[in-house]
Amino acid sequence: MLRKKIKRKLIAHMKITQPFIKWLIFFFGVTAGAIMSIPESLNLIPFFIGAFIFSVFGQCGVRYINDFGDQDVDSLQEGDPLSHTRMIVKGHIHPYEALGVGIIVHVSGVIFAYLLLNWFFALMFGTMVLLSFMYSVYPRLKRFPFTPNVMIGIGYVFLPIVAGYSIYAPAIIPPLDVWILALLCAIFAFGASISKDFMDRERDAKSDIRTLPVVLGERLATRVKSAFFLIPYPAVGFLTVLNFYPRIMLWSFLTLIPVGILVYKLITLNFSRERIMQWSIMLTWLTELVFAIAYRVSVM
Repeated sequence: MLRKKIKRKLIAHMKITQPFIKWLIFFFGVTAGAIMSIPESLNLIPFFIGAFIFSVFGQCGVRYINDFGDQDVDSLQEGDPLSHTRMIVKGHIHPYEALGVGIIVHVSGVIFAYLLLNWFFALMFGTMVLLSFMYSVYPRLKRFPFTPNVMIGIGYVFLPIVAGYSIYAPAIIPPLDVWILALLCAIFAFGASISKDFMDRERDAKSDIRTLPVVLGERLATRVKSAFFLIPYPAVGFLTVLNFYPRIMLWSFLTLIPVGILVYKLITLNFSRERIMQWSIMLTWLTELVFAIAYRVSVM
C-alpha cells in the first residue's frame, strides 16, 4: 500500500512539470546566448550545465509555483488542454507541498548556477525565479493586461539568452548589442505568449484575468500580436543600417518569410488556436537561433 502511494505521488509530481515543450523554450534561449559567445575551442559541458539548470530547475519550479497560484483558474477545467497536469486541483498534491517543492527547486537552481557556472548566470536565473513568484503568487501580475506577456517574454527568452551568453563570455556580462538582440527576441515572444492567451480566453474571462484577448477582443488582439512578431526584424535592419550591427546581420531577414506567412494566417484567422500557438513557439525558437548565429558570424 505504501509503495503504491509513493508511486502515485511520484507520477503526480512528474505530471505537474509538463508540458515538456516549455523545457525547450528555456533550452533554446540558453542555446542562443551560448552561440553568441561560443569559443573556437568548444567545451560543451558548461553549456549543458546551463541549459539543464534553466530547462529543468527553471521549468519545474515555474510549474509548481504557477499551479499553486492558479488553483482558482485551474478548477475551471472545461476546455483546458493541460487539465491532466493539474495535480493540485485534482487533489494529488497539496497546495503548500507544491509551493515548498517549487521554492526548493528554484533555490537549488540558483545555488548550482553560482557554484558550477558564474554569478551572472545565477543572478539571471534568480531574476527569473522572482518573476515567476510575481507572475503567479504575489502580487499576481498575470491579472493585468499585457503584464503577463512581458514577464513571459523576459523570463522565458530574454533572461535565458543573456545568461547563456555569460557561459563562454570572457567578461561574463554581455555587451550592449547582445542585450538589444535578447530584447528583440523577447518582443517576438510577447506575441507568442498572446497566442497562449487565446487558448485560455474563456477560462481567463471567468477568473477575471484580463489578458489582451479578453480586454481587446479576438480580432484586435490578433493585430497587436502580429505587430510584435514583425517588430524585431525591421529593428535589426535599422540598427544594421546605422552600423550598430555588421551588414551580415541582414541575412537574418530570410526568416521573415515564415513569419510573414504566420502573420497573414493570424490576421485572416484561418488557423486553429492550437496550431497558431505551435507556430508561434517554433518561430520564436527560429528567431532566437537565426539572430544568434547571425551575430556570432558577424563578430568572428
